[in-house]
Amino acid sequence: MIIELYGLPGSGKSTFARAIEACGYAPPRHQNILMRCWYFFYFLCNHSRFTITCVWICLTEGRGLFLIQWKLRVLFNRIARWQEARRNMGNIVLDEGMLQQIIGLFERTPSAERIRKLLMLAPQADMHIMFDLPWETVLYRQKKRARGMRSFMGSQYEVQWRKVVLEVHSIIMNESREVYKNCYFIKGGEDEERILEMVCSH
Repeated sequence: MIIELYGLPGSGKSTFARAIEACGYAPPRHQNILMRCWYFFYFLCNHSRFTITCVWICLTEGRGLFLIQWKLRVLFNRIARWQEARRNMGNIVLDEGMLQQIIGLFERTPSAERIRKLLMLAPQADMHIMFDLPWETVLYRQKKRARGMRSFMGSQYEVQWRKVVLEVHSIIMNESREVYKNCYFIKGGEDEERILEMVCSH
């Protein structure tokens, strides 16, 4: 069983993933480069349209060679981790899966229809846990850990991209309700406790 967590940076995915791990789930292991290449190739064979679409968006929406290379490297690693989780046949928790990949693709806000098509092309986990916390809460947590969203690109870029990512996040949250039947939404601490109890009781 694969549980995929999704949310803005600072929404609490990693912390929640560690809580799920205490219930018998595990993250994918870090494989060497040859194994990651094999998992990526296997994923490509089974989800070619999604993979090619993501690569195309990375190439056409990247701002400069450095950002394009960074996006492609992130895509490669996330796909490899996803495929490893699927082939593991155990109880796996992913704090950065295909939904997290989609939110990081765009430099301009896409249409809801385009996001919906990507969601339908992406492989689905057995359970999606979606973090929909207020932006003020997420921003406070980012400042607390002294790391913003793509702060390595500079403050001007970060401000512009933050606006885009918030809009994409809103679209993903709305469209996922229509595309996925196995979504659970976290808006606060009570939701976290309820969903964690549900996961651990399985």
